[in-house]
Amino acid sequence: MALGSVVVCLGEALIDRLGPPGGDPAVDRPVDDRLGGAPANVACGLARLGTPVAFAGRLGQDAIGAAFSRLFVERGVETALLQRDAERPSRIVLVRRARDGERQFQGFDGDQGAGFADQALEPVALPPARWLLIGTLPLAAPTSASALLSAVRQASSQGTAIALDVNWRPTFWDATADPAAGPSAAAKAAIQPLLDQAALIKLAREEALWLFNTDDPGAIQQALPQRPNVVVTDGAAPVRWQLGTDCGQQAAFQPRVVVDTTGAGDAFTAGLLHRWVAAPQERIRFAAACGALVCGGAGGIDPQPTQARGGGLSWRGELSEPPFVLMAKLQVPGLGQIEPQPFRPLHGHQRPGGAGFLLLLKKQFIGGGRLLQAIEIKVHQLWLPLGVVLGQGKGGAGDRLADPEAFGQALHQ
Repeated sequence: MALGSVVVCLGEALIDRLGPPGGDPAVDRPVDDRLGGAPANVACGLARLGTPVAFAGRLGQDAIGAAFSRLFVERGVETALLQRDAERPSRIVLVRRARDGERQFQGFDGDQGAGFADQALEPVALPPARWLLIGTLPLAAPTSASALLSAVRQASSQGTAIALDVNWRPTFWDATADPAAGPSAAAKAAIQPLLDQAALIKLAREEALWLFNTDDPGAIQQALPQRPNVVVTDGAAPVRWQLGTDCGQQAAFQPRVVVDTTGAGDAFTAGLLHRWVAAPQERIRFAAACGALVCGGAGGIDPQPTQARGGGLSWRGELSEPPFVLMAKLQVPGLGQIEPQPFRPLHGHQRPGGAGFLLLLKKQFIGGGRLLQAIEIKVHQLWLPLGVVLGQGKGGAGDRLADPEAFGQALHQ
């Protein structure tokens, strides 16, 4: 079998049954059934972005399996590694949604006594690829665990890099478990070989604390023998990353409306792998935008961005940039230097260089007819002259607006 895929995503494809906001999906109606499952989400996200991708998993001979088959064909996902199960159904995951869009996985539906199709995944012949994307959920059942470990061995032997999204879900390991519980000692032992072989590890902050007793991606990298790339996400808080010797943080983008956060992490992973050849900061920024865009719609697949949305200026109308300006320090005639003052985060049209930005400056820092003589803005962790922020300066020492008085007068118009 010849596959031209850059990425092979192996693991679960399932239904996310989204309960009504604030309700229980097991009893409350209406519910919203969405195709999902982390590896399937990533595969669909990569395909929509334009990266050749194959999905390896197992679905029932049921309506859910048929729906996924149609979806994969529509998205252009290679399905030669997709298995169908005549005995076991596709899995339905009950997802409780808070009114702010946050979700919690609380249990399953559809088991007829033989388990779910994804638990019976058989080993596949892994084709050549740049990446094998996996999670930890197949480890929760003996048969699928064997198939997962077989794929990992094949990847290691043929030079395919392993990308691991920890994606800890306690109810997959024990249906009676508290959805907020961390991994047991046995689960940690099962996960450790994957951590020891992955070239890229993406994990949530709580997963990092459970598995490594730290949420510092640099410390996690040093704790593992292969020194992997590490990305630690934390919901709406900044993403922290250690990619090779480079490290940093990326503030979260904000969608105009948060409908559902299901699949945001998977869209992030798809964006990250899609842009892997870019500079580290650009990889993370692109991934963060992809993740945020998914929150603007229901489910983890339907709202996924295209390359045009995730990679170009067209996302600007859908997301607010992370805060650019944290502090401002000014020089005003007759008053000298003013101590740095907080500056409200910029969103939408208020980003540096726009008319809304100048209006904010006028409202917050100009008063009593005073004119600005000079201003510096803190962009992330860097103090920059305003001329640089507005794209008018070169960033050299002492760089200022060429005509600060004219700028001040413009603000008062």
